[in-house]
Amino acid sequence: DAQREAIMARLSPAVLRGALKATAVDSPDINECSVCEELIGYGLGKIEKYGCGIITDAFAAAACEAIGLGPEDPLSDLCVVILVEGCPKILEAVAKHFDTSSEICGYLGY
Repeated sequence: DAQREAIMARLSPAVLRGALKATAVDSPDINECSVCEELIGYGLGKIEKYGCGIITDAFAAAACEAIGLGPEDPLSDLCVVILVEGCPKILEAVAKHFDTSSEICGYLGY
């Protein structure tokens, strides 16, 4: 439906790149790939164990802070969206035997 498409559009690499440019952080070490890989690396076990739902939703904000995205960081909200709304696609990547954070992020387009 249209709402789902709008949410998925927010997951696009172009949107993540825009959010990265909007942050106060100016570091070559922080890019969409590194954010995605850190996030997937931190949250994949929970997603595999609990699937997509309330536990993953509750875990998302904590996971984003754990990888260094504080509440004032513009990437924090996008990070939560990647975990919550991207969860089905992450599980799809796992089902297709993408095993590493790098492979999963590549499958997601990051």
